[in-house]
Formats: sequence, structure tokens, C-alpha cells
Amino acid sequence: MSKKLRSKSNRTLTLDPLYEYDGLIFSDYLSLSKFFQECLEDLETSPFNVVCRFTSDEDIDYLFRLTWSLKNSLLVVEETEIYLDPRSTNYNFLRLVQYGRHNNVSLLCVARRVPEINIKLRAQITSAFSFYQSEPRDLSMLEQYGFDRDEILNLPDHEYVTWHDGQSFDDIKFDN
Repeated sequence: MSKKLRSKSNRTLTLDPLYEYDGLIFSDYLSLSKFFQECLEDLETSPFNVVCRFTSDEDIDYLFRLTWSLKNSLLVVEETEIYLDPRSTNYNFLRLVQYGRHNNVSLLCVARRVPEINIKLRAQITSAFSFYQSEPRDLSMLEQYGFDRDEILNLPDHEYVTWHDGQSFDDIKFDN
């Protein structure tokens, strides 16, 4: 699902801790920074599809800072709860969540469980997808977003249901 959504953007950075995505792969911030400085003609319009497989917290923080400056882009964050749990104060990620829209930065955040996501991120949700879930607290939170508990409990393997804030899946696009 996230790969299909990601393909709708031509300016994408992906934080990929589980090595699931393709694109131009970087394992540290320094090499990523050099790429942006030396290889792109215009930071605001040039297309890119970079995948960051950083292990250093410092490199990850620099990625969030860089994303802030890359207007008209999409940041995909896999395993979001690693970087922004309910008690997190990661300033640079939170700044993207709360104010990234001012730089036309879109976020596609993937997490296993809704309660593991920081409330500041949950408050910004415009579309959500759920696969099978059975944990009562997760189901309760999903119901608050408009999902049907029974529909989620009866989903076959690899099937999902969606909730969108007034748009269909095909209408989701990223402004870049």
C-alpha cells in the first residue's frame, strides 16, 4: 500500500529501516547531502527518489532537517513509532508533522498500531489504512477514526480497509 502511494510523488525521501524500498539508496547522511548538493539542478523542482537506511540517530535527525528544506516533497517514514512514539519530543520530526505543510512537505507514515503513534501525528491524519487487527485498544482507536470494527476483524490476509477525509484512494496525490 505505501509503495503504491509513494509512487504518486516524483520527489520522495523514504526512511527505510527494514530495507523494503527501492530507489537511490543511502546509508548515511553525508552521502545523501552530497547527492543533493552536487546532483540536483534545482532543489525545489528536480525529481528524486531516495531511500535512507540510516542507523545513526544523528543522521536520521539530519534527514528530518533536510526534508524541511526540500519543498514540494514527500517523506515516507516506515515504522514511524521508532522515530516518533507517543512520548517523543523529536523536535525536527514534530516540526515536519505540525508545520511541513507550509513548505508543501507531505508525510506518509507507516506504523503497526495506532496507539504507538504520537498524538500530534494522529491529529494530522487525512487518510488511513488498516489491515487485520484484533487488539481491543487498537480497534477502539480505529473506530474513533470511522473504521468499522467488524470489518477490520474479518479482513482476509493482505486485505485492508481505508478511511479518507473526504477523498477516494485514487484522488490522493502529493503536490510536487
